[in-house]
Amino acid sequence: MKWKWLLWGMCLWILASMGAGQTISFTNVPEGYEQASIDLGMGFTGALAVDPSNPDFVYASVGSWQQNQVVKIDFSDQSVRTVASGLFGSVGGLAVPGPNQLVIVDNDDYAPNTIPGETILLCTDKNLDGDFDEAGEIEELIAPILVGSSSFTGGQARIAPAGNPSGIPAGSLLFQDADGGCKGDLFVVTNPRSPATAAFRPSGDAYFSGFDYNGGFDFDSQGRTFMGTTNFSFSGEVLALVNLDHDERIDPDEWNDVITSASLYGGISDLAIDAEDHGFVVTNPWDGYQVQSFEIPSDPLHEACALSDFADTNSPWLTSILLNSRDLPFEPGARNGATMIVGGYAPGWASAANLLTLKPKPVAAVKIWDVYE
Repeated sequence: MKWKWLLWGMCLWILASMGAGQTISFTNVPEGYEQASIDLGMGFTGALAVDPSNPDFVYASVGSWQQNQVVKIDFSDQSVRTVASGLFGSVGGLAVPGPNQLVIVDNDDYAPNTIPGETILLCTDKNLDGDFDEAGEIEELIAPILVGSSSFTGGQARIAPAGNPSGIPAGSLLFQDADGGCKGDLFVVTNPRSPATAAFRPSGDAYFSGFDYNGGFDFDSQGRTFMGTTNFSFSGEVLALVNLDHDERIDPDEWNDVITSASLYGGISDLAIDAEDHGFVVTNPWDGYQVQSFEIPSDPLHEACALSDFADTNSPWLTSILLNSRDLPFEPGARNGATMIVGGYAPGWASAANLLTLKPKPVAAVKIWDVYE
């Protein structure tokens, strides 16, 4: 089965090289938000992560198939710097487990490189020069488990927030894979800041299994997990995972399909939740908005919810969405609010050389005064 993924990767690389340097843009955004763009200097490959200690620092994977790199974006001055030159085979997920560290989920292998491929990597800036390019700064964090017949298919990654959400120890690494055939998994790796301490929880197994393809995941304010998936028919779903007994995995009565595939014909590429418990999914229908939103239900194990249009782009396929803070507000009118970051392919199926951003537009003081007149 590996050859099928190689062929698909080659096709994307050829398409990307034919339209290198193309960009994406918003075509519709909600009122009360400011849109902008970040120039990456090379094509975006799909993975994003934010430094939890500083929401201005966002990591993104760039490059082309089997020649991926990682850049660090500083939103305070819009600068972009390469911090992991690689080369990596295919970065599916990124996460920041601690200061001066980065986890890279690499689901392919760049053969000429000495960096391990098709595994979970830990990058540590040991000499504190701002990158992970010195010898010994990139090592295997932990080898993947439950690998399907088509080899490792690691996808989106996040770090569990404080408060032991759903019984998951704070600071743990979570990542998805995309094995298909109802064999997709969501994994938990505890103590991911060192290969000596990292361990799957539960040992040798996944936290949740049974979906087809990854579609991102995030935590709400109560620590419940909401996960996007895409099935074999390329319809999407949002699953709520609520670990009632706080054990090491999600049991059959601890998940619910809160958004069914009947409303998501374009599948789901990624998912994010803001500080006000509004969920956002990146979906790619043949028509209609690509970024859609939903309200987190009060009882997600027994309730469903509906999607609403939020924003649209000229991209033929969006791949990623991220909110750079779970503490800052994302409501219209908020000052110093969170930033939504969106990435994908440019028209013509080139890897877009930019990321799109949306941020709440502060309400002018004169408008606030008008409310009381």
